[in-house]
Amino acid sequence: MSDLSPNEIRLLAPGIHALEMLERGERKPRTALQRHFLNVCKGECPARTAYERAYLKWRESKPDLLKLQRDIPTAKAKRSPVQDRANGNLQIARQRERRRKIEFKKIEEQAKRREAADIARQKQKYKIPTRRVQEWGTREDWKKDRDSWRR
Repeated sequence: MSDLSPNEIRLLAPGIHALEMLERGERKPRTALQRHFLNVCKGECPARTAYERAYLKWRESKPDLLKLQRDIPTAKAKRSPVQDRANGNLQIARQRERRRKIEFKKIEEQAKRREAADIARQKQKYKIPTRRVQEWGTREDWKKDRDSWRR
């Protein structure tokens, strides 16, 4: 089999002829991505997309993609169970690491929320009550009110 991974083969197989025509100049670039693809083929800039990276790999040896695409299921069947187990263990370890990171982030967020709540409670505990300002009114109002007491 070639250097191309099964995903790269699946990616390139439907449009390899269009990409070749674009590189040879038989087809004019219509979009910015196609112009960038041409620049990548000329070596003027690095490959950014998966298509560009896969095409550059394919261009080195130019294997028959249709044949490679047919061989993908057989190649999977030929892999040894030891390899699959090792890959499976690696994937499990990565999943566990991701879950640990997610749990750690959750714990940190909870701690931050609790700390903020504690600070708010401390502020409430030592909050000095404010005086209420009462309006007394004008002097005439005060005189009327004083007169009402005398009766």
